[in-house]
Amino acid sequence: MLFTATTAKPASYDCSLAQTDVEKMICDNPDISKADESLAAVYKDIKEHPKFNHQLYSEQRAWLRERNSCQTEACIMDKYMTRVAELNDWLQKEKDKAKELASCTDRPECWPEGSAMHTGLTIVHELEELTSTMNSMHEQLLTLISNSSSYTSTRRIALALKTQQTSWEKYRGDECTLIGALTGAGGSWPSTYANECELELTQDRSQRIEKALECVKKIPEDTRAFELAGCITDLTPLVKREPVSI
Repeated sequence: MLFTATTAKPASYDCSLAQTDVEKMICDNPDISKADESLAAVYKDIKEHPKFNHQLYSEQRAWLRERNSCQTEACIMDKYMTRVAELNDWLQKEKDKAKELASCTDRPECWPEGSAMHTGLTIVHELEELTSTMNSMHEQLLTLISNSSSYTSTRRIALALKTQQTSWEKYRGDECTLIGALTGAGGSWPSTYANECELELTQDRSQRIEKALECVKKIPEDTRAFELAGCITDLTPLVKREPVSI
């Protein structure tokens, strides 16, 4: 009895030591016991030379959690049958994935973990999502300000904010490109460090925009046009160098 764990028990495992209800049902049902041993054998063969061992172990642990949540023998048997079918196709899936990755360049999984490309592309994905969220908040802020009143001064603030955001995005890219170059790193690491820099600047900018947005929302509409300037000043860090806090 192996219970097909990621680190399997010895084949001579004594079922009298079974502790959980699932382990007891596996031991008590000959068909499930046989399925457990069959799955253990298939899993053992695969894990000796896996091309994608992290994925194999991760999926096996997830499967064990699913199996261990079963409360009936029928559920346990179904989990075994499903997993056996998946593992029987595993080697072919590895071949297909290896073939796909051979021409893959634009995703983190195309590159070894810890490499400049894997790290950089992972950061780029996070940066794209954060930038989208930031821009959405900025649009909400512009809408709130624009709808506050028809005063020329209010419209001027909204236009200036829109122009500043466009300039800030260019500044972010230019400054971080310089930061990456100054590292003196080789290969694609300068670009990776530049991406990391952009992510950090975007996190700070997003916090400032979020703070400004929440501040403007709290001002009554009838006085918003006259009081919103105090909410916006934190978006001028080159002039106002006080730390942001939310």
